[in-house]
Amino acid sequence: PEHRSSGQWPSFVPLRLSMPLRVTAQPYDPSMARETIKRCRTFRYRLHPTVRQTHALIRQLNYQRELYNAALDERVGAWKWERRSVSYVDQCRALTGLSDLRPEVLTSGTVLRRGTPKAITVKREGTKWWVSVRCVDVPAMPLAPTGREVGIDLGVANLVATSDGERIVGGHFGSRARDQLAQAQRKLSTKQRGSNRRRRQVEEVARLHRRVANQRSNAAHQLSRQLVNDYDLIVVEDLAIVNMVRAPRSKPDPDRPGAFLPNGAASKAGLNRSIHDAGWGANSRGRRNTALLN
Repeated sequence: PEHRSSGQWPSFVPLRLSMPLRVTAQPYDPSMARETIKRCRTFRYRLHPTVRQTHALIRQLNYQRELYNAALDERVGAWKWERRSVSYVDQCRALTGLSDLRPEVLTSGTVLRRGTPKAITVKREGTKWWVSVRCVDVPAMPLAPTGREVGIDLGVANLVATSDGERIVGGHFGSRARDQLAQAQRKLSTKQRGSNRRRRQVEEVARLHRRVANQRSNAAHQLSRQLVNDYDLIVVEDLAIVNMVRAPRSKPDPDRPGAFLPNGAASKAGLNRSIHDAGWGANSRGRRNTALLN
């Protein structure tokens, strides 16, 4: 995009949908909230737009992409030519005065019964559309006390080992899909750039990665729900996962300038891949989020 350090923003067309979007949602029973504790929570729903609505969403997505590029270009240009920093707050103030940059909220046939909606985010993942609704004052759903406590240890072969002696084997979804992903990547490397076959193969590779990510997320949620339902207190070791999967430092050879000593990088790479495949971070976040909602 052209240089816009002077504060010029592109014009946008508000998104208007004549038909309500069909949303897949789960019913909620208000009687489940036995206490008056209010919380903030984000609900994610699958959108089922029509062909006309899909085109409108794609146009809006292109508008947002153009807006992001314009804002990024303004920051880069302001610093490059004027040595002036443009903050996020400054750009938000510039957008506030432009009424045509505010798209209308998507209408839906689903009525949210939990909390008060405050923000909405529409996201496209491949050919599927999702909407995330952030709500405040969401009533908590406390569980009945069990009087049980447990300590858990994370592993690679066994995802979780509890102090009760139970061992839960991980799904190893990445390892099981490795051959299929490698084959899809090899096919992608043979396709000509800019061709329709390459575009379809890119979508296939992305679909395989999304499936692995969804499997890990689903397994993490199920395990988190099981632990939160069974125990009142869950003790987890404080692991620095980012440091554990960091590549080892190189070891220069003092006798040969420019050469390096073996540092176990190959075996460490395999361990890092296994840790990522086990989804330690996703399981830790899932347990914390599930516990906060009850």
